[in-house]
Amino acid sequence: MEPILIGISLAVPFLAVSWWTGLGKERAFYATLLMAIAFFYPVFAIGTDSATLAVNTSIAALFIGAAFYGYVRRPLVLPVALAVHAGFDVGVAQLGTPAPSWWAGLCIGADLTLAVGAFLTLKSDASGRIGWRTRP
Repeated sequence: MEPILIGISLAVPFLAVSWWTGLGKERAFYATLLMAIAFFYPVFAIGTDSATLAVNTSIAALFIGAAFYGYVRRPLVLPVALAVHAGFDVGVAQLGTPAPSWWAGLCIGADLTLAVGAFLTLKSDASGRIGWRTRP
């Protein structure tokens, strides 16, 4: 439970500063954030066997694809993908992961907090339609 609380306590000021500076008001910020988060598991898998590296890289590619799609077509894909990544963290914590033992908990707390922040930011565009902007 402690790593989850640490993840939340790190994500809240991160979001606050990003909103204060204006970075957190752009969908590109959340797309880039999702891609960076997805990058960690392949990094952790570098010291393992090639199959583990391939699996982690493939999963990261799916999240990077979601980040691209969310940025270009459907902004609400970004908070959903961040929340799904928290679910991924739960799964890898149960199945075994090349990441440190505390990583999954920290990432769950951070991912869910960031997902809420992304949703609150991206839930509507200027026309009031929810999440259907088609161009950045």
